[in-house]
Amino acid sequence: MIPRPKTHRIAVSDCRHTGATCPALERMLKALCQALNSAKGLTDEDFEISGESQLDGCDRQCAARFFASHDRIRVFGGAEASAQQSGLERFADMLLTSEGSALPAGCLPSPPCAMGQALPQKTAPDTASYSIDAHQP
Repeated sequence: MIPRPKTHRIAVSDCRHTGATCPALERMLKALCQALNSAKGLTDEDFEISGESQLDGCDRQCAARFFASHDRIRVFGGAEASAQQSGLERFADMLLTSEGSALPAGCLPSPPCAMGQALPQKTAPDTASYSIDAHQP
């Protein structure tokens, strides 16, 4: 297992295809944590970045989409290029937050095969503990 960053709490899902977490998705999420943490003093609080990448964690070589801000980072593995950000975010909210609600039909034609989320730690980085994967009992 790759060590967790002390600056963020991370939750990752299992991949629908492999039944395990995607190492490439987790590496990408951690790299985004490091980048956003480094940029914090140089960017405004409402700074956001989004993009696409390729995950090299298995034979599928899934495309990934990410949406990152100082408040939250999300990576969606296997997300279709046509999927709207709002649909992906609502899907993640439904699974990862208590405020999420059911998705209307057609909001997200095909769910991502895996996803991850990172939220800033509430404690100081030097005293933060590592978080536990959401899929572990």
